[in-house]
Amino acid sequence: MKKREDHIYRELFGEKVLIMQKPVDDKSVVLTLNETSDLVYQLIDQCDTVEEIAARLAEEYDVPADEILNDVRGVLDTFARCGLIEL
Repeated sequence: MKKREDHIYRELFGEKVLIMQKPVDDKSVVLTLNETSDLVYQLIDQCDTVEEIAARLAEEYDVPADEILNDVRGVLDTFARCGLIEL
């Protein structure tokens, strides 16, 4: 998986957001990230697989990786559908 470069990552008013520079399906896309989805986004650069990201989150939040694997997949699928990453 790889981040695309045609978006902006910023903190606005205490919130982390991803802003697409080009419309997706003729729609502007702005995603507000919660703490966990922000960490998933950051880990994309450091991990090669979804399982690796889940393992890092599991360590951070002290939960079994298999319990959060589907949640991580869901976040990554959302990022992909919005054109933010390539899976």
